[in-house]
Amino acid sequence: MNKRTVYEGHFRVEIIETQFGEQEVIRSTGSACVLLYNRSKRYIVLIRQPRVSLMTSENSEGLITETVAGSFDCGLGVKSLLVKESQQEAGITITEDAIELLNHGKPLSVSAGMTDDVCYLAFAEIDDDQVDPEDGVFGSVTEGERIQRLMISIDELPDYVCEDLRAYCLIRHLLRKIAVDG
Repeated sequence: MNKRTVYEGHFRVEIIETQFGEQEVIRSTGSACVLLYNRSKRYIVLIRQPRVSLMTSENSEGLITETVAGSFDCGLGVKSLLVKESQQEAGITITEDAIELLNHGKPLSVSAGMTDDVCYLAFAEIDDDQVDPEDGVFGSVTEGERIQRLMISIDELPDYVCEDLRAYCLIRHLLRKIAVDG
């Protein structure tokens, strides 16, 4: 298989020669995301932040509501990454033991037609004492993040319209879990 790198930055773009001609592939480090759930107060935590790739005339800031997530560009394992990102993006302290990896701990392809990007889906229950009471802007200053933490009632979830595929999957997982476990 002949391939050449045409761009190297946060992602790498390769041109791969196949029997059908050249194909562009975006190489990624992969990611993990977690849905944080407070059972006693009956809410989930999502975050809202701007994403340059989503900027349009209808969404000039590129805002999207999604789960806490991070990419594997920092040398951490799945659970360690989610512990770090939960604190950084939402002001919520969790431990690795509290994290349940879904799909038997196997990552899922995000968009196989153009990228090798995979994402681990996870779920973690939280209590009030794990939530930073400060209700401000979260995120890494060095990464230019401006993240708003959202607490959404479980009662709103059946009709909640998601903007992010991972959030949709994790919310559906939680609703099914609640229906089965109570």
